[in-house]
Amino acid sequence: MRTAAVLAAALLAGVPALIACGRSGGPRSVPCPSDSAGVPVVSSGKQGEWARHGLAPRLEEAWQAPGLREGQELAAPLPPAAGLQERLAIPDFRLGSVFVLGAGGTWSGPWGGRGEGPGEYRRPVAAAWSREGRLAVLDAAAGRVVFLRDGRAARDPARVAPDLLGRLVAGGELRWQAIGPDGTLFLIPSAEAGSEDGGAPFARSVLLRAVPGGGAPDTLISARERVLGGDFPAWHAPGWPRLVAAAGPHGEVVAAGWGPGYRLAEFGPDGSLVRFVCRAVPALPFGDAERGAPASDSAPARVRALYRALSDAPAPPRPAAVGRLFIGAEGRIWVQRDRPRALAQGDATFGPPGGTFDVFGPEGRYLGEVRAPQGARLVAASGRRVWAFVRGDLDQTTVVAYRLTLGKG
Repeated sequence: MRTAAVLAAALLAGVPALIACGRSGGPRSVPCPSDSAGVPVVSSGKQGEWARHGLAPRLEEAWQAPGLREGQELAAPLPPAAGLQERLAIPDFRLGSVFVLGAGGTWSGPWGGRGEGPGEYRRPVAAAWSREGRLAVLDAAAGRVVFLRDGRAARDPARVAPDLLGRLVAGGELRWQAIGPDGTLFLIPSAEAGSEDGGAPFARSVLLRAVPGGGAPDTLISARERVLGGDFPAWHAPGWPRLVAAAGPHGEVVAAGWGPGYRLAEFGPDGSLVRFVCRAVPALPFGDAERGAPASDSAPARVRALYRALSDAPAPPRPAAVGRLFIGAEGRIWVQRDRPRALAQGDATFGPPGGTFDVFGPEGRYLGEVRAPQGARLVAASGRRVWAFVRGDLDQTTVVAYRLTLGKG
């Protein structure tokens, strides 16, 4: 595919005159990708636009939706979709429903229903809002996207990579999935292990894009990842770069972790490479907590073996600078710098709670840093509305809405 070829050329080219991602007290950062392939490069330093204008971002709580009443419980929520009308759609894989919350936190109940007809699904795993308020829902069980408006079918479903999607879901080999508002599908399957480099085990991970009714998916990015090897050939080594992605409100997708350093690759709705975004800050320091909590003596033997493998894994010389991404309904890119902790519930999907986020505006402009409140995992945004998941005392998922304010620092 041309996009993959352009990306490879940009990564391999070396042009000394390019702005580098710099150094700041740690190992020298990897330079930004070259623009010799005609791809713009946007590089920013430590200070963002908010700080240059003397503004400090804060998150002020607006409301909570505890999810304790009947019909409002979340069992296995997946990354939600935020709309421009400040509505939030939350797919729940275990319950087989998509719940919608209004701007004030009111539960609208599940949209759509269980089944195989228009506006029905069996295993919702991703959702996306259009600018006009239509909701697209990916049904992994049927390999199709259903479209809803005000809780009812808005148009006929669209088939999208049903064979691939069904195989990955059935085999438990789907690491990340998302859709665009038109039903375009984005996937990161589990890494394919097997390669060795100087005795160190590596695996190959890919970001795929499939359009409704199209043929085989396109490969947007192929990344090499450090893994544990041995009895856990594809298990990601703690702290090392890992391919992560996020889909946006217009069918775009942003990826990071395809190489060392703080770098993002942005692709447009047609799958073309639009720009690279870099930032001149070091990665957060690697800590032993990322290896996961020790397994108890009563844990199954394989769990104890996994913890030993995680404990023995080498620390990364250049830790991953990006742990997770999501894109707001207005197009801002939220980059969580905290990396997931191994074996920590929720980290792989939503990142560690209380994380640090870099926020980028249109065309890759760095705006500033936002810190999540303690215990909160930021999951979606729409303008100045930011949502988080918080685990309650009864192990319930509470949805908390914040207002992003910019005050004098």
